[in-house]
Amino acid sequence: MSAKQKTHAARVNALIQANPASLQEGACICGATAGDVIAHVDRYGFELDTVLCARCGTLRFDPYLSSEILSRFYELHYQDLYARAVDPAIYFDHQRDYGSRVVSWLEGRAPSSPVVFEVGCGAGGALSVLSKAGCVVHGCDLSPHLIEYGLRRKVPNLCCGDLHDLSRRTGALRADLVLLHHVFEHLPAPCHWLVSARELLAENGTVLVAVPDITRAEGYPSPDGDLRLMLHLAHKFNFTKEGLRAVAARAGMHASVADVIPSREAPELWFAFTRLSSEERTKEEPAVSVGGRLWRDLRGVERRYLRAAALRKLRRLWRAVSNRRVSRATALPTRGGSEDKEP
Repeated sequence: MSAKQKTHAARVNALIQANPASLQEGACICGATAGDVIAHVDRYGFELDTVLCARCGTLRFDPYLSSEILSRFYELHYQDLYARAVDPAIYFDHQRDYGSRVVSWLEGRAPSSPVVFEVGCGAGGALSVLSKAGCVVHGCDLSPHLIEYGLRRKVPNLCCGDLHDLSRRTGALRADLVLLHHVFEHLPAPCHWLVSARELLAENGTVLVAVPDITRAEGYPSPDGDLRLMLHLAHKFNFTKEGLRAVAARAGMHASVADVIPSREAPELWFAFTRLSSEERTKEEPAVSVGGRLWRDLRGVERRYLRAAALRKLRRLWRAVSNRRVSRATALPTRGGSEDKEP
């Protein structure tokens, strides 16, 4: 971490320690409470228990920050602790990349000139691509700095705030697509959020989310098998497919995997949520218990990562020893050198 990140990490830790009631227990998104604690510290060193749900396999911090402390965290520390957009121009271009992938996914699925709302839109890079593709776009983000940058880049209809602020600005307008790119895992109450978002959808509208996929932590530049990198304060949840289907059912929605072109940089899971009619809504079905299987898989990932890390360390040590030997050999006098010559 940079010096700035360390400063904010220390302030967040002090904020938590100064408020004994800041951590509150809660259930999984599927409604289950049973699970195993698989970690006690997040990647920034915060003492947070990660619980793996025995039913749906979703990972969650439990206990987690109260709503008051969470609001202060996002207001005062999140942007700098996570170094979210050190260079807004680079960040904007990164957003354009996933925006292009969403445009491809929309082809044949949405009406002409579809209305797109993006929650957590950052600087609006994705919305700029969607706008040029003919979409009517609106976006919101909690960062005034990024919203101002997006407006300077001529991205239309951006506002600082959350879903409710966006709803107030758009009035009676309904969305064909509500987009959340690596935002859904930040929500402390995703079921309640989906219920609110459902009311903003057009008749055949979709909530499209991209979340980190902890079930595929290997084979990508990040996290490259290091599971601790996927456990961090801002992400209350690490979802599974079963968990996303369960939270959709609780919100009166249908969920399915969306075949958006995936990122090459990190494992992600794209899911589409659509509204169910009142006739289609049925009593929630219990999810198949997948927690035990995922726990075994994650332990396998950890063993392979630790083995690979140990081998990398041995290779570095061997190279260092070899380099020292070469250095000593070149420093030794050679036969026939000046000390052997007669005066």
